[in-house]
Amino acid sequence: MKYTVSVSNDRKYIIVFIDGPMTTELALKAGKQANRLAGENKLSSMLYDLRKSRNVQNGFKNYEFGYKDVGLVGFDKSMKIALLTDQDDHSHDLIETVMVNNGYNVRIFSNQKEAIDWLIV
Repeated sequence: MKYTVSVSNDRKYIIVFIDGPMTTELALKAGKQANRLAGENKLSSMLYDLRKSRNVQNGFKNYEFGYKDVGLVGFDKSMKIALLTDQDDHSHDLIETVMVNNGYNVRIFSNQKEAIDWLIV
């Protein structure tokens, strides 16, 4: 489970790159680091690059993450979070739905430019 967290070159959003299977443990670890970096840089947008990461958890675990576990990360619900996935990867769809229903501003994209445009508008 490899990941990196950084500030974009234009310093407008946080980039979280995940390389490997997505689990609650990994999401919490990367999310806490991303949230801390966002706070330090006064940023309120994040791009999760999940093109090399499939969500390997079952529906119950995803539901539990989107309603309960994500609160442990500390994301402000006004923060914009773009999930960039491969076009044929629907393993993150339930996370998006549950987090949106829980009041988070999350959206899945398969096009990087569209994701970034949405984040910085």
